[in-house]
Amino acid sequence: ALRADAEKAIVRFPTQPELLLQAGIAAKALGNPELAIHHCESALDYSVFDDPSLEFRIRVALGDALNAAGKPLLAAEQYDLLLEMEPTNATIWNNQAWYLAQAGVELDRALTAIQRAVKLQPGVAIFEDTYAWVLHLMGDHEGAIEWITRALASDANGGSAGMWENAGDIHEAAGNDTTAKEAWTRAKELGANKDRMDEKINRTS
Repeated sequence: ALRADAEKAIVRFPTQPELLLQAGIAAKALGNPELAIHHCESALDYSVFDDPSLEFRIRVALGDALNAAGKPLLAAEQYDLLLEMEPTNATIWNNQAWYLAQAGVELDRALTAIQRAVKLQPGVAIFEDTYAWVLHLMGDHEGAIEWITRALASDANGGSAGMWENAGDIHEAAGNDTTAKEAWTRAKELGANKDRMDEKINRTS
């Protein structure tokens, strides 16, 4: 219904950037990131940016849709523009680091980005999780363990499934197989993909 309503509104008002943005958000939520990208790019095309907050929201949605479509480097480009607009936004710095880490490129730049995020807003579990993952990719096992431990401690619910899966991967890379299996088991309990967790658990047996 959400997507249908948004699409109907676009038919009536095809050049309204706010409606195009909402349609893009709906498309991503419903698992169609390519359509979300199309709507967000159209929103940018039809926007006259005397409203910086609208441009900001469109670029956030476009970056998220690009990442969901498996294009993290293009997502990171949008976040470059967002950081020019709001250089003290810790969430944007975190997302920039995460997208670069997902692409497996420019890890030094990803590290700088996540360092900015945790300095701007200390004690945020998802930021600490990103920090741990960037260090993991850089081969800093000790640092990665330190930051994933912080992330699990900072999370009000004791860590999400994703955090526990990351913890397992980090501990495995450090040679801590028992701790890794415990973390993946916890991730599975919290709803992580059962087949993927079982494969990881079994390979350390």
